[in-house]
Amino acid sequence: IALVLIILFAINPSAPNSNDSIQVNGEAIIQVTPDIITIYYNVETKGNTSKEAEDLNSEIVINLTNEVINFGFNEKDLKTKDFNIYPEYDWNSGKQELIGYKATHSLKMELSANKTEKIGDLIDAGTNSGAGISYINFELSDELKQQYKTKAIKLAAQDARIKAEAIAEGFNKKVGK
Repeated sequence: IALVLIILFAINPSAPNSNDSIQVNGEAIIQVTPDIITIYYNVETKGNTSKEAEDLNSEIVINLTNEVINFGFNEKDLKTKDFNIYPEYDWNSGKQELIGYKATHSLKMELSANKTEKIGDLIDAGTNSGAGISYINFELSDELKQQYKTKAIKLAAQDARIKAEAIAEGFNKKVGK
């Protein structure tokens, strides 16, 4: 899997006379293999009271945590992203009638992309515990993002300069600063 960065760079030198300026765009495309895999879990439970919905939800999250540990990961690797408890209402009778409470807990597990063989285990951890898998992302670490973004910007600037020089040469001119 590759992430493609496209950077456009424009050269529009400010010249005293608009006849002495050109505008070009530079483009760079870099394919990068992601270095992080993130698995997002969702736990959703219902109860007659908010406490009941929360307790049922906690039970599934504890089971998920135990499953993750059983597959050789640390408890701290499983991180809460979001947690909500809210009332649910029935509006069919034309009026608001409380029918119970819903608790939702979103968690994420991040691992290095060189551990792709563990994805199946982590999916099993979710399904074995009663949690759902919201989605799986293949991502770049902040360090890798910055590294390749910088590289793409440099390449786009070089591409823009090459185009500007070709145009200037065609007019028997030179590109300035």
